[in-house]
Amino acid sequence: MRGYFVSLIVVACMACADIGIAQSTLEGVMVAQAQEITAEEAARRAKAQYGGKVLSSRLVDPGDGPAYYRVKLISEGTVRVVRIENRR
Repeated sequence: MRGYFVSLIVVACMACADIGIAQSTLEGVMVAQAQEITAEEAARRAKAQYGGKVLSSRLVDPGDGPAYYRVKLISEGTVRVVRIENRR
């Protein structure tokens, strides 16, 4: 009988540990999402770094790497396309 209760306690502790791991993983995902930037922020960064007028800003998710923003700028008749990382 005593062995049964010890086993029950061990199983309960393992279940609690799994919940803690799941919660910390979920918190990590929420933090990662909070660190992403908007298209407007990417446009502001590109304009500050390269100058000119922003024509467009769109999110690109290549699938095999991190997502980034493709920002198109025009300055003195020259169109430039730059890549802005999707993180703070």
